[in-house]
Amino acid sequence: MRSVDKTPAREWQGSRAAGYAVNVNGVSAPSVPGSGGAVNPQIAALEWLAGQGARFALVEAGGKKPLGGGWQNTPHDLAAAMKHARRGGNIGLLCGQPSGGIVAIDVDRDYEPVVEALGPFANTVRVVRDNAPGRGKLLYRVQAPTPSQTWTPAGWEPAEGEKRSPWAELLSDGRHALVPPSTYDGGHYVLRGQEYGIADLNEEELAFVWYKITDGRPGLPEPAQEDNRGRDQGRGGRGRPVRRRQAAGAGGLDDVGRVPPPWTSRPRGGGARG
Repeated sequence: MRSVDKTPAREWQGSRAAGYAVNVNGVSAPSVPGSGGAVNPQIAALEWLAGQGARFALVEAGGKKPLGGGWQNTPHDLAAAMKHARRGGNIGLLCGQPSGGIVAIDVDRDYEPVVEALGPFANTVRVVRDNAPGRGKLLYRVQAPTPSQTWTPAGWEPAEGEKRSPWAELLSDGRHALVPPSTYDGGHYVLRGQEYGIADLNEEELAFVWYKITDGRPGLPEPAQEDNRGRDQGRGGRGRPVRRRQAAGAGGLDDVGRVPPPWTSRPRGGGARG
């Protein structure tokens, strides 16, 4: 595993700005009101992602639905993304091949302990929403073809009134992940961990990270681990048997032996998940 960028540590925060006064790489970038023309750090974060090879989907204002038919195969560059953001629209990172292999692993429950359990594999750029504790995304660069996946513990049922939704998703080709300067439900998306860059993972490393976020996550009830034993990490599937042993902390691949890639069944379809 290696990181491809060593930008000085900084957490990109702030709110969507009203003005557009400062030029960033030839693109009109918004300034922070009352700051004397300083660049909005959320827009700087969008530029940083573009510099890592990211391409973007144009998303409805304040929502998660991409605009236009065939958006999965219509990557937009920084200039187009900035223009859309200027109009109040949200921006999605177009995951997988269009962005040079950048994928997002979306953790929708217990984000903080899951990230801690990843140990050095958490040393990568992350996307969080400032009003959504317990949720976040980790960005990785993977060169091998990587179908999108979803995961929910086997046997889990939502509580009364709770929406049924995946606990974790691997967003790759045909999926997008909301990034700054997007907003949703009153919260702003921000980047963290830029000092690490976007970590490069090989297929085995990605399989290990996915295991630690799904069947190997801390606090998962034992029956769910048993029910998932020997299957793909998606919804059912035809996976090869997985050799597991008790993890000895947040170390590397030796914690669980060789965990086969979870994407041995047919890739999941695209979706408007943010």
